[in-house]
Amino acid sequence: MSFVDPSAQTFASLFDLVKSERNQYAIEPKHQPSKSQVQCFGRNCALLKEQPDPATKGRTSRERDEKARANVREMIKRFPSDLLVLSLLKIPKTKLSNLQDKWIGKIMEWWAGEDKPENLSKVALALCQHFKLIYRRQEEGNSGVPSDQPIQTIVSLERDEFLHILDSCETTSEVDTLDQSVDYDIRALAPILRRAGNSPNVKMICPWYGGPSVEVTLKIDVSLAFGERLVRYRVAHAPGQTGLKNQTDGFP
Repeated sequence: MSFVDPSAQTFASLFDLVKSERNQYAIEPKHQPSKSQVQCFGRNCALLKEQPDPATKGRTSRERDEKARANVREMIKRFPSDLLVLSLLKIPKTKLSNLQDKWIGKIMEWWAGEDKPENLSKVALALCQHFKLIYRRQEEGNSGVPSDQPIQTIVSLERDEFLHILDSCETTSEVDTLDQSVDYDIRALAPILRRAGNSPNVKMICPWYGGPSVEVTLKIDVSLAFGERLVRYRVAHAPGQTGLKNQTDGFP
């Protein structure tokens, strides 16, 4: 009697979901995701913004969500946008925690040898816009890196331009506390930069997949003195303190 690896069976079942959906887009030029698939995609994207509350979930559920969240982040780093959307449309949140890193690599290997349905790219763009995911389109011919391979780009902004963008942002309370480098509303930087006088410009380092990108990492090059002032401000306005994080009272 031969032994069948349960983990291999799990991967095969998830892989079949992704492949079958890709075939639908290849066969039907106007194929669209179902309502349930869009809801699945939304739940998977929401993993990036969830703030786990130990009081509402048991340890097993929290660990499963954390593993699923880590896998979504890894897929975002490595998948082109159309493959990312295709996968998150078909793999439910409860199954994402079962993915292994080697499986993500196998999916990428398979995708590299497949034709890319044009309509799928349009669906990917539309879904990312609908869920307000930040995206950036790679210009053709501006890089020797294949479009399916993630690369990085640096976007430099003048301070005033950055402040203008922050001022125009929609109000949101969705904050990702998992990454401690961005655990508060980014617009809290605006009053700090204004009061800093001659603070340096801003550089944004973000993944560039040739399509929608879900996450953007913001890097600000500052002097040591300014960094110390920023740390003092953060400590003074940390949760549980009398001050509010997004105010500048007490900022030297």
